[in-house]
Parts: sequence; structure tokens; C-alpha cells
Amino acid sequence: MNNTIQTGITKYKRPHIPSAVDPDTLFTFTTDLKWLVESLENKMLSPRYNEEDIRFLGISNLKKLIVPMKCFCDINLQKLNIHMDWYGDYGIAFGKKWGINQGLQPIQYVNPNSILCKDLSTAFKEAIRVTNGNNSDSENKVFLDLKSELLLDLLFKKPYTGRMVKRKTSKKSNKCLADEHEWRFIPNSSLLGLPPVILDQDFNKEAIASFSNAMKGKAEVSLQFDYSDIKHIIIKNLEDYRQLVMTIKKWDIDEMTQYAILSHVIVWDELKGDF
Repeated sequence: MNNTIQTGITKYKRPHIPSAVDPDTLFTFTTDLKWLVESLENKMLSPRYNEEDIRFLGISNLKKLIVPMKCFCDINLQKLNIHMDWYGDYGIAFGKKWGINQGLQPIQYVNPNSILCKDLSTAFKEAIRVTNGNNSDSENKVFLDLKSELLLDLLFKKPYTGRMVKRKTSKKSNKCLADEHEWRFIPNSSLLGLPPVILDQDFNKEAIASFSNAMKGKAEVSLQFDYSDIKHIIIKNLEDYRQLVMTIKKWDIDEMTQYAILSHVIVWDELKGDF
């Protein structure tokens, strides 16, 4: 099966129009303060390979894809604790304009009983069937291109509900996935010679961890930002704040920049009752 996917960002400049319903902010979370601090110091967010359950499509012998990505959510602060309970207590937030300019794409949540889902499944099955058959080179090229486009489209779709691993507990639970309000960045991993998609038949935990680590800190596949792009930094408690202050003081940045970074900090245990 050919898994080539053409990725890249075509810059299309238009005035940013904030949503009248959703927050104009994109959050991303982690479970450990050290990873948040690392991102802040390097001014960089690196993707990792994540499993995506695609059983809702009903494609035999294809239950999941492993894809490099960095995920965000646009959830109001009043409801953010629900998301943090799944993904961790340490977060960084940017304006949505920044995310749009970086090529982030909101996820489409699919009803498995919808015509959309059935048509996508049918097209994918047909592309697989034809390219695995004894057809002409020109026919195979058409369907190889179709599979590539379908795969890319599939990377930005999730079922409306499903079971997934709760990052804070490492246990699987049922979840309304649409509650995540997910926006997704998928890098051009081929720039580092890494696979754009790994099929579940090729799953190897050690290899996938190695692929993820290979993207860490690499500008070619990572999201870069300036401190002025940051809207919020979320940490759990005052001890985390003390550690963050002490760490930032060691960085090679001027005092005003240090103050600017700390001005965005929300100590969640102290302020969550106000949201």
C-alpha cells in the first residue's frame, strides 16, 4: 500500500476574523512541567506519532493509523478543566490567528452512520482493491493518488465518539471526541526521512518512539513561536510557579522578556474556581 502524502503550507493571507462562539485561543497540554519548560525555552513545539482509531470506517484489516501530529483545542477557560483531566495540567496557549498562519486545521468529527462516512469508506476500499489488483500502470497511478488524498483527508477526521487512552491515567475510556474541539498540525515528516503514516500492520512500539524522538527539536517539522505569540501559560500550583521563575532566570533573555513570559502564567489550583 502506497502511503505517500503530499504535505505543505500554502500561505493564504486574509484578515483574521475571530469566532463569535468559540474562544480565539488554541491550547496544547502536557503531563509534566519539564516538557512545558522545554518548549518555552526552545520556543518550539515538536510533534509526536499518535495512534488514530479508524475502525469507524469499517475497512477490513485496517483498524488504526499512527500519524505524526501536534494537537490543540479551542475550549473556553470555564470548561478547560475537563480537557486537562485527560491531557495534563501544563499548557500553553496561542491566538488562533497564530495557529491559522502555522497551518493548523480543525478536525471534522464524523457520524459513522452518515453518508459522508459511508462514502469515504467505500472510496478507500475501492482504491485499495484496484491498486492491489492487476490493472494498468495509468489506472494504478490514479488510484494511488486517490489513496494518498484519502489518507490525507482521513488524518483530519475522527469519529464523534470513541474509546481512547486518558493520558493522565494511561487507561482507556469512552469519550465524546467532539468535546476536544481539536485543531491539528501534521508536519511534513518526509523532510527528516520519516514515514507520514504508519499502518497498524506495521506497528512497532520501539520504532514509533524512535521516530517521535527524531522529530524533537527539529525546526523542519516543528511549530516555532515568539514569546509575544503566547496568550496563556497554565501550570498546576505555586511550587510549579516557583520552579518556573527560577528556571526562566537562568535563560539567556533580558529581564523584561522574563517578566513578559511570567505575566501570562495561570496557576490553575489558585484560580480555577474563578473560571
